[in-house]
Amino acid sequence: KQKELENQKVAQKNLNNSNKILQKTQSKLNELNKNKEREIQIFNIGEEIKETEKQVELVIEKLEKIQVDLKIETDNKDEKQNELDKFSSEKDESWKKQKEYQKVLTDLKSDASMENSKVINFDSKRLICTDQIEAFYQRSKDYGNLPIVTDELSEEGLQSDIVLTTKQKKALEPVNLKAIEEFDIIKERFDEIDMRRQTIQRERKAIFDAIEKIDLEKTRTFMKSYHEINREFSRIFQKLSPGGSAKMMLDRPDKPFEGGISIEARPRGKKISSLEILSGGEKTLVALSFIFAVQEFYPAPFYVLDEIDASLDGPNVHRVSMLLREFSAQAQFLVISHREENIVNADRIYGVAMQQSGITDIFSVDLEDEAKRLLDLEDVPIEQN
Repeated sequence: KQKELENQKVAQKNLNNSNKILQKTQSKLNELNKNKEREIQIFNIGEEIKETEKQVELVIEKLEKIQVDLKIETDNKDEKQNELDKFSSEKDESWKKQKEYQKVLTDLKSDASMENSKVINFDSKRLICTDQIEAFYQRSKDYGNLPIVTDELSEEGLQSDIVLTTKQKKALEPVNLKAIEEFDIIKERFDEIDMRRQTIQRERKAIFDAIEKIDLEKTRTFMKSYHEINREFSRIFQKLSPGGSAKMMLDRPDKPFEGGISIEARPRGKKISSLEILSGGEKTLVALSFIFAVQEFYPAPFYVLDEIDASLDGPNVHRVSMLLREFSAQAQFLVISHREENIVNADRIYGVAMQQSGITDIFSVDLEDEAKRLLDLEDVPIEQN
């Protein structure tokens, strides 16, 4: 019996050892399973990282392409802006030179008029002196050749000749002894004025040549502006009135500055007609098309438009509002309107109200900031009791 107890103790001890070994083995197995799960997770994460890196590379490529396209567009915009600034500067310089030439021409015309008056005055005096000299010359011929003095002449004959000569001499009086001297002075002055006249004529020709050159440049600039504005005018009118057309026409194409400009418009579904027979809304679309066409060619920084949508229906108000939105990137527009479409598409709205008698209140709302504020309010969680 004692031996059986010892055998049981030994068996129990072996069982305990086996349980410990089993627990250690199970623990290691669990750890191995965890490590395997981690390896699987790491592998999956690695695959996700690779996929994400591929997507990032694609996004980077797209971003780089967008940046290249953006740089090209920016360079094109800068180039167009430089050309526009250069053209504007050249136009201003041409107007400035034209004014200067006009002033010089006016001054030269005034000087030429004065010099012509002086020339006419001196010509008159010269003609008078020439006539006097010619008269003296003709009178001198009347004396003939002096008789030859000989011994045959008697004292009575000589006395008779003296009396006759004295009478002829008195008939010639009064004699202006300074006429020849005055003629030389007047002749010298005349030559001087004639040289000045020739100089003025050369300068006058140079000025007229310059004016002709300016007129040609003015005509060229005007025609270029006219064609570009006309092209933009037709394009914008087609946007405001889809299916319609409009164009400008010179009254005197051969002499554009001696005539005006007419506009023909054909709203959608109608015949070509002049402005006089268009409706109020159609006239508004034509006027806005012209304003925006000029804006495209020669931008201004600021525009004030007072109830331009008063005669427009809903679809036309929408198209005008979208066009204003488009052009607002180039200029600032202050639009007075009661139409919801224009108010909604504005960057900032100003309201005028009279809440108290005789007191006017003015308030403003930045629609972009207000939209952000409303979105923030929607994101705030609502506490429930």
